[in-house]
Amino acid sequence: MDWLEWLEDKTERIRRRIGNLSLTKSLLCYMLCGMVCALTLWLFTRNLCLGWLNVLLENTVLGNDGYVREGMLDRILLSDGVSGVSYAVIMIYRYSLPAYLMIASLIVCWLFPRKKVGVPGRIIRESVGAIAAGDLSREISYESGDDMGEICAGVETLRRMLSEEKSRRWLSEETQRQINAAFAHDIRTPLTVIRGYTEFLQRYLPGGRLTEEMIADRLDAMLYQEDRLLRFTETMSCIRRQEEREIILARVKSASLVDRIGGSAKEIAGQQGLSCEIHAFGLSAELLLDVQIVEETVENLLTNAARYAKERILIEILQEGNVLRIFVWDDGPGYSARALRDGTKAYFSEEKKKGGRFGIGLTISRMLCEKHGGSLALTNSLAGGAIACASFTVGARQSF
Repeated sequence: MDWLEWLEDKTERIRRRIGNLSLTKSLLCYMLCGMVCALTLWLFTRNLCLGWLNVLLENTVLGNDGYVREGMLDRILLSDGVSGVSYAVIMIYRYSLPAYLMIASLIVCWLFPRKKVGVPGRIIRESVGAIAAGDLSREISYESGDDMGEICAGVETLRRMLSEEKSRRWLSEETQRQINAAFAHDIRTPLTVIRGYTEFLQRYLPGGRLTEEMIADRLDAMLYQEDRLLRFTETMSCIRRQEEREIILARVKSASLVDRIGGSAKEIAGQQGLSCEIHAFGLSAELLLDVQIVEETVENLLTNAARYAKERILIEILQEGNVLRIFVWDDGPGYSARALRDGTKAYFSEEKKKGGRFGIGLTISRMLCEKHGGSLALTNSLAGGAIACASFTVGARQSF
């Protein structure tokens, strides 16, 4: 049984190796196999025809040894009394080789497209049709190392890119819907207050039933609500600018990036009287990224952490393949369950509660991370405190 398994293994390897050949090499192999088969059949037919001629011409054999030879066929054809069967056998003998070669060529022309192009061609046609119809969920799978396999892999890469772009567009639209809903919800209160005070003044001011103090109080309240509306408008403009922001990639030395982040971290922490530590692990010598986006994201996280830290802030920067992760930890009260769920959504805030955090900073940080091919995650440390992890897709060169 061992040699049978060995033979099957070798046969399978040869089959895979032939299957992974390029289209040109595969066509040459098909043609070579067709020629070998045609020559084999021709040799068999040649010997068979000579044997039949020896039987049919048994009494008129012209050879010295009693057998018909190829050089004798012309003399046999010119001799009298040659039967039609003998004539047909001689014709088959002479013209079987070109006939077999033609048949082999036709079989190769029929078989090659079916085996090498038919299946992947059908897969590509169906996939392109599905993509054109807007269905990006159909995965293109064709395991082969030949040219058609590379084309299928290219179409699959295109499908994934279109699917990711569609997902990003959907997320962007969903984010915008959430922002619009949150904005509409948050401006309802100040507008209601302003409307109520306006109606109050319209009703009682003409009759002189309001004192100057009462009027001043109402105007101060209205002014406060107007300031809130202006702040909401500014945040909406800020979010819109971040959505329209373009990624500008540039090569930067990892040591320089760590120093810049460390300098900003110590400055922000120092303003709040906090200690700050920064550690870097497994970074490449150079990174391809948008430095401004990375620094702005980290500064937002540091500002948020500094507001709630008790004594210190810790930053860890590490690289996993083409993903750069930056962790910001503070020893504050940590995130609430609601904050872990909705902390990166627009206008989320717990400021009305003790220990509450957030506003628009984390929303912008999440948007910047997603623009850079990453994400923003919030969690609580087992040792206590809050952890924000910003990840970015980067290019790298020469790890150290």
